[in-house]
Amino acid sequence: MESIIVDRSPVSMYTIVQFLADVPVAALKIFDINLRQSYYTLDIIRKSLEMANILKINDEEIIVVGNLLGIDAGAGYVLQEFIDRYN
Repeated sequence: MESIIVDRSPVSMYTIVQFLADVPVAALKIFDINLRQSYYTLDIIRKSLEMANILKINDEEIIVVGNLLGIDAGAGYVLQEFIDRYN
C-alpha cells in the first residue's frame, strides 16, 4: 500500500509524484487530504485526486475542497462529484 502525501515543499511533491509513477498500477494509493493552513493549492489537490485510489477526507474538508472545485452543494453531492470527476 502506498500513500500520497502532499508536502510543503515542491521538491517533496515532485519526488512523491515520481515515486507514484514507478509503483505498480494496481498499487493502492491513498490521499489523506489533511488540509493545513495554506500548505495546499487547488492544483495539488486535483493532481492528488487524479493519482489516488482512495480519498480520506473529513466533513470540513469536503466543504472546503468542494468550494475550491466549484461544487456548491451538500457533502453527499460533493463526494459523488469527486467520484465522477476523478474515478
